[in-house]
Amino acid sequence: MEVMVDSAIVKRNASHQQDPAMIGPVAEFLRSLKSAMTPA
Repeated sequence: MEVMVDSAIVKRNASHQQDPAMIGPVAEFLRSLKSAMTPA
């Protein structure tokens, strides 16, 4: 699972590398990963 998450983060960062406003979209993506991995 960790490798998949790391790969997803790298791909997400790469897709926004030319966007100066990348912090917001990447932060939202990381929040969604965190909430998906939080035990119910």
